[in-house]
Amino acid sequence: MSTSKIENIRILMEQAAVDAWMISVTDQFGNEQLREDQQRIKWLCGFDGSTGLMIITATKVVLFIDGRYTLQASLQINSTDIEILSINQLDAWIRETFKNNVTLGYDSWLLTINQEKVWSARAKNYHFNLKSLDFNFIDIIWKDKPIPKQSNAFCLSYEVAGYTAQAKLDVLLKWMNENHLDHLLLSKNESVNWLLNLRGCDTDYTPVLNCFALLHSDGTIDVFCNEESITQDIKQSLESICYFHNFEEMERMFSQFSPLGVIALDPEYTAIAFQNLFFHHKNIVFVKDPIILLKARKNRSERQAIRKAHLNEGIVLVNLMYWLDNEISHNPHNIFEIDVVEKIEQLRMHFNTYWGPSFPTIAASGDHAAIVHYRPNNTNNAKLEEGKVFLLDTGAHYNGGTTDMTRTIMIGESSPEVREMYTLVLKGHLALGKAVFPENTPGNFLDILARQFLWKKGVDYNHGTGHGVGAFLNVHEGPHNISSSHHLTAGLMSGMVVSNEPGYYEDFNYGIRIENLMLVQREPHNGTMGKKFLSFETLTLVPYDRKLIDKNLLSAEEIYQINTYHKHVYATLASHLEQPISRWLYDQTQPL
Repeated sequence: MSTSKIENIRILMEQAAVDAWMISVTDQFGNEQLREDQQRIKWLCGFDGSTGLMIITATKVVLFIDGRYTLQASLQINSTDIEILSINQLDAWIRETFKNNVTLGYDSWLLTINQEKVWSARAKNYHFNLKSLDFNFIDIIWKDKPIPKQSNAFCLSYEVAGYTAQAKLDVLLKWMNENHLDHLLLSKNESVNWLLNLRGCDTDYTPVLNCFALLHSDGTIDVFCNEESITQDIKQSLESICYFHNFEEMERMFSQFSPLGVIALDPEYTAIAFQNLFFHHKNIVFVKDPIILLKARKNRSERQAIRKAHLNEGIVLVNLMYWLDNEISHNPHNIFEIDVVEKIEQLRMHFNTYWGPSFPTIAASGDHAAIVHYRPNNTNNAKLEEGKVFLLDTGAHYNGGTTDMTRTIMIGESSPEVREMYTLVLKGHLALGKAVFPENTPGNFLDILARQFLWKKGVDYNHGTGHGVGAFLNVHEGPHNISSSHHLTAGLMSGMVVSNEPGYYEDFNYGIRIENLMLVQREPHNGTMGKKFLSFETLTLVPYDRKLIDKNLLSAEEIYQINTYHKHVYATLASHLEQPISRWLYDQTQPL
């Protein structure tokens, strides 16, 4: 970290009359995977995790992170001027640090209304003041900030989207009418993209057009974006419902709305800056963005596109594993993590429906595998070595579908300890994959299925078990997930896609994770009292590493489950593979 950067921020803090300033890993659209020009904390200190909160005072700089990033932050931040703490320590730190009515400033575009409510409660409890700022200190001092690339948005075909934009809009208009709403602000760009069947290239790993939208009860939509990204074809296809504007026009247009109209917005995703723009409106109501649930439940066309994406990705990854097996056999001392990343991209490019990776590939050898979100680069690129595990977590976007998969692969012979821990992780993965449960069951009710065998060993993993996945959208999508959170998560419903990824990690030694994506599906029978039951269809088509499985730790049912899955993988992929690779896959999927 450059000390001068922090000192320059402190000068700006003094000019803005704030004693402390906070900045989160996010952007004004709430994107998870940020463009380089939005990675403010990375520019400041080197930390590139997907979540994090930094607070700067006159004498301290503290980065608060969750358990996924503990090891990563300690490795990426080599400055003694930055203290790294768990996000669970935030309140205690504030109570100890903020004395004498300290004023804490924040960027109003990077804090949502709900988040501001939480911070206001903290301010009241710990006797400090909050100050909303409509500018960002880092943006002022970041003189060589990368210039975002200019690219055009594009439309999804009806065959992939399943419904026209007009049909989706009709559903929302009916909902607005039932709730007596005149306007609905959509501040989450994924919602706008899904509604209009648009995609874009405004982030590196999520195919979205960065935008906001305001829906009106008369059936029209004002979309605010970089208007240069909107082609004439898009304007013509949406001309009956959409008006496109540059971001700079928002303040002027919002000020023209009748103060009597009812404006609805979702405080979970809407920045405080919007509330400031609507300051003259008396009739603002808070609602849940109705699109969040609509897009989470994939329609028939979306489900088919997602299955096709997983077929493509299964072909890619089996080809990769065959290549890796051969390279290690014939060239065992010359394969590096980045070689694997580059090979995956090379294989994906064979599909003309491939858009790009859904997140930076995690290709982690040996002790790097203990870093949950490790990314190799030119300066941190380990060799795949005999006797070490190799953890590969990778995903892709194909037209209409998004994938995410993790396999732990043994390079050479494994130790009994690693085989035991891998098999315990696999047992939990299998238990969750075969679950049958009532419709609308919160994901955290199922989380114990994946952790139970590790808990019996007295160990655990410090991340969620599953996240929702979009349809050619964000690889991490709500409202549902599977985690050990004490807060109830959204109930699981048919058509949702969710990951199944338990793991085990030993810092500075090795890491294990196994991940499949699963589609929530209806069970053919109903239970008592008219209850509908659900189960999972496994979408991922990649074999498990047989060298890491300790068969003695598996039940007969678990062995049958693995054999059935492997039989399905081979039957689905074999005809799409060249003969030597098909033979290799046949060997890998033989019964245990």
